Amino acid sequence: MNYDTEDTAEADKKNLVVEVKETKTGGVQFGGGYSSVDEFVGFVEIEQKNFDWKNFPILPAGART
Repeated sequence: MNYDTEDTAEADKKNLVVEVKETKTGGVQFGGGYSSVDEFVGFVEIEQKNFDWKNFPILPAGART
């Protein structure tokens, strides 16, 4: 992230200019294995780091925990 100021037409005011770099906003991971105690095991992970709080994703009723 970089930031700087720039002059405006009004002497007592400045503009703040911010430059940001885009990054990945989410990911999906999954895996599995086998053990003699649990037999087959697995997992699925869905991650979303960047979301619009005004447009929060609604999960289907069966997907809620």
